[in-house]
Amino acid sequence: MTQRDRWAWVKPPRKFCSGVLHHLPAITAITAPSPVSYLRLTPNRWAPTVIDIVKHDRGAALRVCPVFAATTPKKIAKAFNLEFRVSDGSASPYMALGAMIFAGADGIARKLALPNYDGEAPPLPRSLGQALDGMESSTAIKEWFGPTFREAYLRHKRSELAMSLRSIRRTSAPVTPRSIELRALAATPHRW
Repeated sequence: MTQRDRWAWVKPPRKFCSGVLHHLPAITAITAPSPVSYLRLTPNRWAPTVIDIVKHDRGAALRVCPVFAATTPKKIAKAFNLEFRVSDGSASPYMALGAMIFAGADGIARKLALPNYDGEAPPLPRSLGQALDGMESSTAIKEWFGPTFREAYLRHKRSELAMSLRSIRRTSAPVTPRSIELRALAATPHRW
C-alpha cells in the first residue's frame, strides 16, 4: 500500500490490521491447521506467502478489496473491505475468528503501526511444523487460549503432522518437485 492509502483509514482499522500482521506467524497454526494447508500457501497459486497487506492483490495475507460504489477518497476510507487470506476450510471458523479478533484487539490496545518493510516482507510459515513452532513461542497465544488448551492443541497437531509424514514416507507417489519437497520434509527430524 502507498503511504497515502495507509493514512486514508481511521486509526482502529489500521491498528487492528497491524495486530493481525504482527501475530500472523503464531496464528497461522490455527487458521491453516492442516499439513495440506501449506500446499496451497505456495507461490503462483493466488495464495499468500508473505506477511503483508496489499490493495487488490489476491496473493496478500490481508487484502484490501476493491470498493466500486464509493467515489470519493473519504467514502472509500469508510467503505473498504478487508479479506484475511491465510485461512482455509480445514480451520475451525470459531478458533480462526477468535485468533484474528485477539490479534487485532492486541494491535488496537498496543497501538501497533502497520509494518513498513524495506524490501521483502517476512515469509509466512512454510509448513505446519513451522507454524506450530511459531504458536508455541508466542506468549500472546498462551495468554489468549490458556496454557492447557494451547498445550493440548500443540500436541494434537504435532501428532497429526507425524501421522501425515509417516504416510508420505510409505507412499510411492510419482516424482514431482513438490513430492521431493514433501519427502525431504518427511525425512527431517521434528520435535513431536
